Amino acid sequence: MAVGSWPMLGTSLYDLWIDKALYDDMSRVAIHSVSDEVNTVGKPLSCFYLASRLSKGGDLAPNGRLINDMRNTLDSHINRRRTSCL
Repeated sequence: MAVGSWPMLGTSLYDLWIDKALYDDMSRVAIHSVSDEVNTVGKPLSCFYLASRLSKGGDLAPNGRLINDMRNTLDSHINRRRTSCL
């Protein structure tokens, strides 16, 4: 979207708000195409991950990985441990 194209953005958001079929279609697509890096939950989770890791004296060596990928690796490791305990 070009700088200054706020009228088009406003119209698109308005259409999304009032058109249930459009909202449903976009929601279906977003479930499979919008990554954690851009949602409102993913950003704070990454910040909490960094704060937790660094406050415990952990190192931070992403080696080219995204912070979210590092967090997701930790999440999947924790979930595997919880599942094995059940």
